[in-house]
Amino acid sequence: MANKTQQVLEEDELSLLRKQTLSQEELFLLQYLKNTNRTASRRLQEVYELDFDLLDE
Repeated sequence: MANKTQQVLEEDELSLLRKQTLSQEELFLLQYLKNTNRTASRRLQEVYELDFDLLDE
């Protein structure tokens, strides 16, 4: 799910950049969203890996 969100954000960014309609503030916010989503995705993956490790014990 998070990977799909990341893909959509990146596609939106590329599309807007092609149209050159992205202001500096919008570009900053879009990059912030991508970075935040990437971090959240990584943390979720770490949590699920921890949960699976606990099940193995």
